[in-house]
This record gives sequence, C-alpha cells and structure tokens, in this order.
Amino acid sequence: MNLLDKISNHQLSRPRLRAHPTIQLDISFSDFQERIQRAKAFLQMLPSNISIPGDQGEYNSFWIMPIFIDAPDTMAAKLRQAGFDCARGNRSLFAIDAKPNTPTHLLPIESQDLMEHMLCLPLSNLLTAQELEYLAQLVRTQISNQS
Repeated sequence: MNLLDKISNHQLSRPRLRAHPTIQLDISFSDFQERIQRAKAFLQMLPSNISIPGDQGEYNSFWIMPIFIDAPDTMAAKLRQAGFDCARGNRSLFAIDAKPNTPTHLLPIESQDLMEHMLCLPLSNLLTAQELEYLAQLVRTQISNQS
C-alpha cells in the first residue's frame, strides 16, 4: 500500500470530527507527488551538513521539513523576519521529562538533544520555486554564519 492510500484510508478521531464536521481529505495524487518532488528539489539546495530526518525514507510525504541545526532559535528568527513561517516543534512532538530519581542510563538525553536542535521549515505547495530558493539561501547563509 502506498502512502497516499494509507492517508486516504485514515479515519479521523470522533472528537476531531465533532469539532470539524466538514473536514475532508481533499488531496489528489498529483498534489502529493508535487509535494514530494518539490521537497526533494529543495533538499538538493540545502547544505549537505544539515541533518534531515526521514529524507531517505520510503514513505515520506514531506508534510513538514524538520532539520537539525546548532542554533534553531536564531535561524527561526531570521526566517520569520524574511516572511517564512517555521516552528521549533509542536504540541504533538516533544521530549518528555524524566521522572525524579530516574537512573542515568534511562534519561531521555538523545530525544531532548534532538528537540533542542530541531527546526521545522515550511514546505507548502503555495510557495513558489523562487521562494523555496530564497528559503534555501537563507538557511545556507545562516549555517555558514554559524561555522
């Protein structure tokens, strides 16, 4: 089963349907393919030293474009100044805190480190090719300034 089939067969939760009774999955296969092609082209514009989770995954819809960088707050500020909406994370993706007295070997150090360095870039089909090129240029410039 391909990812579009998986998405098309997904049932929204009852609370979400009650809150948004008119929600419909209005995405065509061509929209989905266009997003993937644009994302792959965008990836080629980014510096090779940026870690991008899932970029080689078999089923990546590129709904979001997380990158791991040293100073995500600084880059987020620069991108927002340039008019790009980006996020440091969201309510559904975060590192949980360890309970008091958790043994050191069980601390969620790696997940906390990942979240401290993650920035989600916008990758909407509404962005033009020129806007994506500009976004990539801003990321490259910021990365080179951090070095």
